[in-house]
Amino acid sequence: MFTRMKFPQEDIIILSIGMAFSGIIFYLYRLFKNKTAVANLSIATGTLEEQLVSLKKDFYEIGREEKSDMIHVNSRKASRQHAFINKKTGKFYITDNNSTNGTYLNQERIKPNIPHPLSNQDEIKIGGIVLKFYDLVS
Repeated sequence: MFTRMKFPQEDIIILSIGMAFSGIIFYLYRLFKNKTAVANLSIATGTLEEQLVSLKKDFYEIGREEKSDMIHVNSRKASRQHAFINKKTGKFYITDNNSTNGTYLNQERIKPNIPHPLSNQDEIKIGGIVLKFYDLVS
């Protein structure tokens, strides 16, 4: 029925090295392809689902308004343009845009119009919606 093929040991070693090398190349490709995002923002939508936003630009608006270039927070308690996330010298900051109900960073209300630095796994609360900041560089 089936005949078993025997490969020389050198061929098996060369094939194994080639496959390992291909795996490394593929891993590095995916790593550098996604390296344009230096941080992620996880948005809890109130259900078990979460939305993940890759922060690739230097400036983001966050709010209730649904614009294509804005991070949408689906809450009536959020202002239309509630807060901003911006990146300066490789570090991300959140700024409350003088919103009615405020922006909370790790359960503390932040002062409006003052940039507050974000650290890995910081929790941001806007209009009852929880956003979690993940710094991919640190």
